[in-house]
Amino acid sequence: MSRLGDLTIVIPSFGRQDFLTRQISYWSASEVNLLILDGSERAMPLGSLPSRVNYVHMPTDFFQRMQAAADYVTTPYAALLGDDDLYLPSGLEACIEHLERERRDVGAVGRAMYFFEQEGQVFVSEKNPESSNYPPTVMTGLDRLRDYYHPGKIGAIAYGVFRATSWKDAIRATYASRYSCGYVYDTFLRTTLTYAGNVSVVESVTWLCSGENPPIVDSSSFNRKLDLIDWLIDEKWSTERAHFKASLVDALLASGTDSRAEIERAVGEILRVLTERYTEKLKVRTSHLF
Repeated sequence: MSRLGDLTIVIPSFGRQDFLTRQISYWSASEVNLLILDGSERAMPLGSLPSRVNYVHMPTDFFQRMQAAADYVTTPYAALLGDDDLYLPSGLEACIEHLERERRDVGAVGRAMYFFEQEGQVFVSEKNPESSNYPPTVMTGLDRLRDYYHPGKIGAIAYGVFRATSWKDAIRATYASRYSCGYVYDTFLRTTLTYAGNVSVVESVTWLCSGENPPIVDSSSFNRKLDLIDWLIDEKWSTERAHFKASLVDALLASGTDSRAEIERAVGEILRVLTERYTEKLKVRTSHLF
């Protein structure tokens, strides 16, 4: 028996209503609950929709829409999806079946494929093939934070099926504050989900990541013009970085029992390694210019 009726897929969107039409068509025959939060200036001209599709026109900023998403979801499970990406229903079912068996896990992600079209042909490659589960010795939230960069974990964790309670807590905390760099929210969301509970990798293709569109750079109050490495190292953003770290620590404290000192050390190490990795990427990118 399918459990897809227990899942809500949340799709925030802005200015790409053709892809929303594709999503509605793709999911119309499914038991999945679809929540579309459209921030475009004008609402889509829609007729009658399938009963499990909830289209909400919210011409507000991205943060308000994400906060609203946590209020709209009433199913046991939730999943976030880009408006041009897709999930395979069979992969979603495999994730839900895993979570029904493994009650201590908060999330499950399947294998991911990246696709794009070129000269009339669709090309596909595996995304995050290194994704793997933690060893048995990693058991607690602090253990997971200390092993945050376990192969493939940070690349895979956002796009999967999560228990709605933990997912909503993570979403509310992640989008409670605004920062000058749009890339920092991934780190906040992944860190809160990592600490909340184990997220397992399920051996089923689940997420189809689209290469059809460039990322939204500076629309709907979500700024990707500022590179993450600049935000991480430039003194100009030191106050924001301090606020980001403090807010992340507070969010983890609210969901666990570890001491502030332990969580601060773990978060500090995560940000240190993140800065180190992006500094290396910057060196490589700079070297290619000469």
